[in-house]
Amino acid sequence: MNGTQESEYIQRLSGGSYEVFDYFYLKYAPLVETFARALLKDKSIAEDICQDVFLRLWLRRRSLRGVRAFKPFLFTIVKHAVYDYYSRGIPIPLEQGLTSEELPELFGGDLAREEDLRDVISLASLTIAAMPEQRRKIFLMSRRMGLTQQEIAAREGISPKTVEYHIGRALEQLKALSALL
Repeated sequence: MNGTQESEYIQRLSGGSYEVFDYFYLKYAPLVETFARALLKDKSIAEDICQDVFLRLWLRRRSLRGVRAFKPFLFTIVKHAVYDYYSRGIPIPLEQGLTSEELPELFGGDLAREEDLRDVISLASLTIAAMPEQRRKIFLMSRRMGLTQQEIAAREGISPKTVEYHIGRALEQLKALSALL
């Protein structure tokens, strides 16, 4: 779908078109759910957030008239829904997330706007915060402190292969996030 068609679809959705809503739901719901699951690590909650996002979209359809690109708009709603979920009592150590200097390795420097960069940093921070404690700790020791796998293994009393596994899994999670953006 080109930009003109998408703009027409957005206008039709804002006017209450069920067909266009169904089109967007069928096209984006699997991506929304996968994205939420990548951040939350819980299939059930990700499904709930997906449903909530599309319910919000339908209820606020009249406010869509100024939206130029649907996918970025939709994923902003998802991001806020995940923030809302975490703000209801699950602590997230965002200060343990990534900084803008650490992102090029994962996202290839393809972040044109400062706002995009802030969003990606926030989402990457959420992803890191949602990692199992040991994986998060090992990943941050590697990336923040610059420790080698052997140094981390010695500090944590685990094998270097375990350290390698956790760093690899953490990078996979972050790369999966980048594929969704």
